[in-house]
Amino acid sequence: MRRALASYHGVRPEQVFVGNGSDEVLAHAFVALLNQNAPLLFPDITYGFYPAYCRLFGIQADRVPLDASLHICVADYSRSGGAIIIANPNAPTGIALSRAEIAALLDAHPEQPVVVDEAYVDFGAETAIPLISIYPNLLVVRTMSKSRALAGLRVGYAIGDAGLIEALIRVKNSFNSYPLGRPAQAGAIAALEDEEHFRRNRSMVMKERDRMTRELSRLGFEVLPSKANFVFARHPAHGGAELAAALRELAGAGSPVRQASDSRLCPNYRRREHRNGRITRSPDPQPGTCTSKLISSRPGPNTLSESGPHLARKSSILQPVVARTDEIAPDVLPSGSARSAGG
Repeated sequence: MRRALASYHGVRPEQVFVGNGSDEVLAHAFVALLNQNAPLLFPDITYGFYPAYCRLFGIQADRVPLDASLHICVADYSRSGGAIIIANPNAPTGIALSRAEIAALLDAHPEQPVVVDEAYVDFGAETAIPLISIYPNLLVVRTMSKSRALAGLRVGYAIGDAGLIEALIRVKNSFNSYPLGRPAQAGAIAALEDEEHFRRNRSMVMKERDRMTRELSRLGFEVLPSKANFVFARHPAHGGAELAAALRELAGAGSPVRQASDSRLCPNYRRREHRNGRITRSPDPQPGTCTSKLISSRPGPNTLSESGPHLARKSSILQPVVARTDEIAPDVLPSGSARSAGG
């Protein structure tokens, strides 16, 4: 597996670490690299596992606020810190930094480990992997769960300097020397070899993301520029609770709804996610509103089809967007986190 990934990305096998999903890879990185004497820096709005891992491993954190437009500002990381981790593109906003901005961040922090979580990078952002040969403190974490559509196999990996990879291996071997099974390796290697399938599916998701952005804008939503497989949007005339209720009605009885809150998020923002033809819709956390995650799937019990008469009864705000999906079934978004950045 390491040899296949090294060949695909143009690095050496000793520069590759493989684990059971990128969440496990990230956990090992928190223990091996990010637990320093000074605080770990990461955005205040980002993947929910970052603060969770800090609490779990006793790591002091300094959460750097996004700017007013919900972008990561590299200059804001000039403060004192022991290490840095960012998701690029960020979750749940979908906004990406350029490779040049990542390089500027690394130039400003040559002595601190910098982890770039690239779960969504294949959907239009620039990978930082070419910078690894220049910056020995850079670790790039990837997953097969998003653009490769292999979430069930649990394959994640990291690419970096051989010294960083050795640190991850030592931590991993303290728990389990053989973490990735042969079926997962076979599926992941086959996915790497089928570049045509990968590019076709990725293009489909990106086109659907852009179509949804246009449709939401036409309906009056304000949509952030996304380089991920989801969009982050708000409607100035409709509150998050109202939109959540409309989505719950669209999903029918039994749609799970959980409350979440985040005082930094602008009111009424919602996230809609695409996964190789499937679309996830969820209002992002905000005070006093509900969070509901709906994922389209194949026809079955408790699903909705665009041909059904029920769509005529549904919200006029959301119907033009939903009417172009095949069917929608419920799923759950954990309260208080944006879990989609991991894989």
